[in-house]
Amino acid sequence: MRDFFTQLRNAFRLNRKSIAIDQHYNFFTNRHPSSFVADQPGQPVKSRLKLIAYYLTQFHPIPENNIAWGEGFTEWSNTSRAYPLFEGHYQPRLPASLGYYDLRISDVMEKQIAMAKKYGVNGFCFYYYWFNGRRLLEQPLNRFLDDKSLQMEFCFCWANGNWTRKWDGSDREIIAEQRYSASSYHDIVRDMIPAFHDERYIRVNNKPIVIIYQVHDIPNIKELCKIWRAACADAGIPEILILASNTFNYSTPLEDGLDGIAEFPPHGLTTRSITTQKQFFTGGFSGRVYDYAAAAKLASEKEFPDYFYAMGVMVSWDNTARVGNRSRIYDGSSPEAFRNWLEASAQKTMGQHSGPAHSLLFINAWNEWAEGTYLEPDQHFGYAYLSACRDVASQYPE
Repeated sequence: MRDFFTQLRNAFRLNRKSIAIDQHYNFFTNRHPSSFVADQPGQPVKSRLKLIAYYLTQFHPIPENNIAWGEGFTEWSNTSRAYPLFEGHYQPRLPASLGYYDLRISDVMEKQIAMAKKYGVNGFCFYYYWFNGRRLLEQPLNRFLDDKSLQMEFCFCWANGNWTRKWDGSDREIIAEQRYSASSYHDIVRDMIPAFHDERYIRVNNKPIVIIYQVHDIPNIKELCKIWRAACADAGIPEILILASNTFNYSTPLEDGLDGIAEFPPHGLTTRSITTQKQFFTGGFSGRVYDYAAAAKLASEKEFPDYFYAMGVMVSWDNTARVGNRSRIYDGSSPEAFRNWLEASAQKTMGQHSGPAHSLLFINAWNEWAEGTYLEPDQHFGYAYLSACRDVASQYPE
């Protein structure tokens, strides 16, 4: 591998992309920085602080993606083709111990769950892809729901936006369209209710929680909430907790019939752009670069509103693998910076809410590799981000 990248760098030395090749060379030949952390022995962390990581199931082929993107497309298809856009830009991002896994393989999720619990991550919030009477990317979730030996707390986040080809700029080309109606609200909640009865499902005050990713897309959200609550009551679930993500600055849950908000950074983060401070290897960059540490500081200083509010942190954010020169990047993420943000948010969460009823803290994400935000070990930092979770969770022993 080292010889290959040495030859590649020399071959492109006089090319305008030579600096970018150097970045790849330096990464592959010096892949372990001072912040690299190897896997450490230890027992699962049991903590009063409940760290819940958003979990993406798009690591297996499905017919819809095969048609839209090509045969065999998965999230790895984007991740593996990324390259750095400026000096110090951490790309590509390559998995370590779990490799380029396929979620159709049964023992992958077993390993993920063991890893998460060992490092203090209590649960997964699965993206729930429901489109007008059918679920997509459902195989891993179905296997998890059917296999009660997979002892991991979980909840759902309904990813309710249209599924389009926005990654390549074709926003109007819809892969799966979302239509909203009373009948569709009945259908989706009936599909979710069996999971609400699962003993592993995350509850607050015995209320199963469910998150809606893009509430602003739903034209009659109050009707949806009424239908969901009535259907759950009929199914023997007296109450549920319906939360909204704070996507696109959403901030009026009570007025819309919901119960509160679960943060989903980078949504809701306001910090100045540092794009002009970067020297890009090639022209045409039309995205934005922000300072991760500055954004983290602002986010952890937020005050709680007077309704149910679960804070959220992100490991990093860099969707270069999906959109290239149109990417949005939070530069400067490191295990230490992430730990600082997580610790500050944990202190606020545990200090603001007494008792076990509300100790949830969401992390974006467990495995969003193409968006540069994942806890799973990579070849550059190893288990450093997971170790930060364990350090913080251990401060609140069960």
